[in-house]
Amino acid sequence: MGKIIKYVAIAAACIISAFGVYCLIKYSSADDKLENKSED
Repeated sequence: MGKIIKYVAIAAACIISAFGVYCLIKYSSADDKLENKSED
């Protein structure tokens, strides 16, 4: 029972960190696009 909880916690941490990185990349690329549009 304890092993299952540990694996679920590790999986959740991986998913949250991956989602955070995805958001950072998404927003940083969106900011670049907005900056390019404003320059034009």
